[in-house]
Amino acid sequence: MLIVLLIIGSYICGTINGAYYIGKIYFRKDIRELGSTTAGARNAGRVFGKGAFIGALLVDAFKTFLPLGIGYMLGLSPWVQALLALSVLIGHIWPIQLGGKGGKGIVVRPFCLLSFVAHGETIESEIDGCGLAGFSSSADYSVRPT
Repeated sequence: MLIVLLIIGSYICGTINGAYYIGKIYFRKDIRELGSTTAGARNAGRVFGKGAFIGALLVDAFKTFLPLGIGYMLGLSPWVQALLALSVLIGHIWPIQLGGKGGKGIVVRPFCLLSFVAHGETIESEIDGCGLAGFSSSADYSVRPT
């Protein structure tokens, strides 16, 4: 039962869309009608400027780290923590209170992975299959001569 509540809570955290609320509160505009028409940090920066981007970035980081940190502190398995990460991502992309029109998850996905790295989890084995597999710590970032 606790895991189900945490998954629902993670989704709710994901629906807190910084770009949307910054646009509505500070600029009195709906970010989903401007720029790329997505409610994400990149679009907020493009439309409202650097301050809006940083604000949306901070909101996205906090809403991601909060449920994943709670899962870690409760000692939940990495698989359950991956479900929490997926729930935050789903909430960000398809927030119910915004009619399913959220961001693309460009900022939320890396913060999910940073949370796992900060907790010392192995990303490859825990994240594959949870919508986050495009970001792996085993990627080869070496520079090769052309």
